[in-house]
Amino acid sequence: MRMINIFLCIGTLIFLSACVKEEVHTVEWFKVHEEERRAEIQKCNTYPELLLEPNCKNAKTAHTALKDERLKEIQARKLIN
Repeated sequence: MRMINIFLCIGTLIFLSACVKEEVHTVEWFKVHEEERRAEIQKCNTYPELLLEPNCKNAKTAHTALKDERLKEIQARKLIN
């Protein structure tokens, strides 16, 4: 009986931990939070099965958007000079 209770407790803990969802952040949030963006992209590159998850998509989209913005700034400076 005691072993059954232990297995039930362990099973319940595993089930509950699987139900905990990671908070989904927006592209704008990732654009502002550089450290978290880099960490998320690193995690996504390490675990390809996560690439379709919202946070992976949003972090990568934010990264691309920031690169595009920087490129436009550089091009605008070249036009001015």
